[in-house]
Amino acid sequence: VPEDEKDSAAHKVAVDGMVAVLLGIQPGFRQLLLALLELGAAVAENCDVNHMTVSNVATVLGPNLMRSTASDPGAMIQEALAINRATHFMIQHFAVLGPALSSSLAREGAPAKSFRHAHPEESA
Repeated sequence: VPEDEKDSAAHKVAVDGMVAVLLGIQPGFRQLLLALLELGAAVAENCDVNHMTVSNVATVLGPNLMRSTASDPGAMIQEALAINRATHFMIQHFAVLGPALSSSLAREGAPAKSFRHAHPEESA
């Protein structure tokens, strides 16, 4: 198997794994996460104007999504880095994760609003 296909297969496994993890979150929290990831992706799309790359958005958003459970300072730093990497991954792959979360919410009867389309300037 060519190296790029291995990477692509591993990438698909990683994305599918993240979808599976996110689908385990309670619907209300999943709906909030969907909105925050959508916002993070929208901010990062404009990084040429606002200098907020996916990494920068993940650094700001990650600690507010997940908390470290460690009491040791070294372990806290390692957990913070893992939280930022996970948040980066979710924002970077929002194009796949967003629809998966939206469709799961729709199947469960929860409204899955898109905040991107609710922006007043876009509807004018």
